[in-house]
Amino acid sequence: DQRLRIYEATAVTTQAAERFASQSPTVARAFAFRRALLREQVATLFGAELDHHSVGVRHEVLDALDATASLESIGMLRTVASHSRARARAITVRTLHALLAT
Repeated sequence: DQRLRIYEATAVTTQAAERFASQSPTVARAFAFRRALLREQVATLFGAELDHHSVGVRHEVLDALDATASLESIGMLRTVASHSRARARAITVRTLHALLAT
């Protein structure tokens, strides 16, 4: 739910800023910082579940969780696939559950 709120609050600004990221080191650093912060949140939130895996598998599952919960994935579900907020949430939750069950 938090990721959906972040996406909805920042989507227009993010889309505009993405156009300048390749030309502006400051904008590129801001995007890198945001990605790192959101990844760390996923790692912390699912830390107990990740600890059940070996190091190699842990990194792979964290990558998959991070990609699933990313603002980019949520944006794809909302804009490209034209899903409602509720449907995008359901797809994201189902995918996270499936990843954690492996």
